[in-house]
Amino acid sequence: MAEYRKFYGRVILRYHKGKGQQGSIRWAEGLLDKIHVVKVLSDAYAGDEFPGYDCVSLSYAQLKAIWDKDKSSWKSTLSRQQGVYVITDTATGNLYVGSATGRNGIYQRWQDYIRDGHGNDTRLIAIVEQYGLEYVQTHFRYTLLEHYDFTVPKDVVLTRESYWKEALDTRKHGYNDN
Repeated sequence: MAEYRKFYGRVILRYHKGKGQQGSIRWAEGLLDKIHVVKVLSDAYAGDEFPGYDCVSLSYAQLKAIWDKDKSSWKSTLSRQQGVYVITDTATGNLYVGSATGRNGIYQRWQDYIRDGHGNDTRLIAIVEQYGLEYVQTHFRYTLLEHYDFTVPKDVVLTRESYWKEALDTRKHGYNDN
């Protein structure tokens, strides 16, 4: 309901389903009397703390929310790591494999994608120019494939990036040019 829109993503509720209740319209009758408001957050929920490197797969909206809220666990963790990632275009299935080896690692590289949608990558620039940033915001997903601390030489990370481009055939069937 429109009058409750200001509470979207901010209300934490508690409800305990009783025995014999099933997911039907009749079950939903009287439901409001059984729901209790536990808390109303000051801001909309922007995701959990960093879940671990093996669990990083985010939509553009999730990624942007983490950066906009400056989630410290994500920033500090991803700033200390270089790595290889894949961007999935969920509308077409096309992939883009990239690497992050700069001073602030994965955090900085993904921040580039939030800023302009393409991170200065040739074929991603073409996507943004042809379909607009809204296309990226709607259809792109960012997944970490491998991560390394900064003691690992940059050429090792770039070699792994090439491996993934070859393995996923993203030069021929994706958005990689090089």
